[in-house]
Amino acid sequence: MITTNLSALAAIWKDDPDHTRIGFEVKHAGLSFVSGYFSDFDISVRQANDDYKNTHILAEVQTTSISTGVVARDNHLRSPDFFNVEVFPLMTFKSTKIKMEKTRKGKIYGDLTLHGVTQRIELEVLLIGKRKSPVSKKTQ
Repeated sequence: MITTNLSALAAIWKDDPDHTRIGFEVKHAGLSFVSGYFSDFDISVRQANDDYKNTHILAEVQTTSISTGVVARDNHLRSPDFFNVEVFPLMTFKSTKIKMEKTRKGKIYGDLTLHGVTQRIELEVLLIGKRKSPVSKKTQ
């Protein structure tokens, strides 16, 4: 799941680390869910207009930045058993297509590369809206 504010939609947008989060939730041992996030990433969005047809998203995530709130589990996730961060320090997502509905819901299709393997995935998204930031005074 990626949640963020999109600012400067008519040009090139870079993530705002104070208002952007890449999080996840996975089933653990079939009994519970574990949630976490990655704290070190770069996201860029290039958009020519508001119809999203010519929008391109690139996300690069440092896998070593994984955090679930439990140090021992985080270290295990960084190990060769899971992310193998020493060999594969970077996870990337490159969008190939974006389809937005009039309901503000949509899907982002793209290529996720993890562990040196690229898979086509789709992400469900919800466009919260655009407004003028009280801090930057820019439309977000």
